[in-house]
Amino acid sequence: MRFRGITFIFLVLSNLVSAQVGGKGVYQFLNLEPSARVASLGSKSVAFIDDDVNMTFQNPALLNSLQNNHISLNYVDFYDGINFGKIGFARRINDKYNMAAGLQYINYGAFQYADITGERNGYFYAAEYAANIVVSRKIDNSFSIGLNAKPLYSVLESYSSTGIAFDLAASYQS
Repeated sequence: MRFRGITFIFLVLSNLVSAQVGGKGVYQFLNLEPSARVASLGSKSVAFIDDDVNMTFQNPALLNSLQNNHISLNYVDFYDGINFGKIGFARRINDKYNMAAGLQYINYGAFQYADITGERNGYFYAAEYAANIVVSRKIDNSFSIGLNAKPLYSVLESYSSTGIAFDLAASYQS
C-alpha cells in the first residue's frame, strides 16, 4: 500500500515538471537589451521624454526632437566569445516628425564542425542581425505615436532565415 502511494505521488509530480526547451521562438536576441540605462529599468521602457536614443528602440513613440543628431553606440561582451551590440542615430525631420535608424546584432562566434566519429572538419559561424527604422509623429504637446520596422536576418552554418518585425507604440505625457 505504501508503494502505491509513493508511486501515485511520483506520477502526479512528474507531470508538473518540465525539462529545458530548445527555444520558444525565433529571433530571441531582440529581447536582449544592450543599453545599460534600459537594462537598469528592468528592460522596460518608461514613458519619459528625454534625449536618449536608446529609449527609442524600446518604445518608438519616445523618439522626439531632443534626440536630433544624437548617436548611440552599445557593445556587450558576453561570455564565451559572444558579442552583442547596437548602433542608432536619430534625426528631426520637421516639427511633427522624427526619424531614427539603427542596427542590432549578436555574433555567437565560431563553432567547430565535427562528424559522427568526432573528426573535426573546420569551422562555421552563427550571427543574427536586425535593422531598425523608426518614425514618430507628435500629435500634440502630450501625445505622440511611433512605428519601428525591423528587417531581420539570421545565419547558422549553411542555414539562414529572414523576417520582419514591427513595434507600434503611443505615448501620453501629462
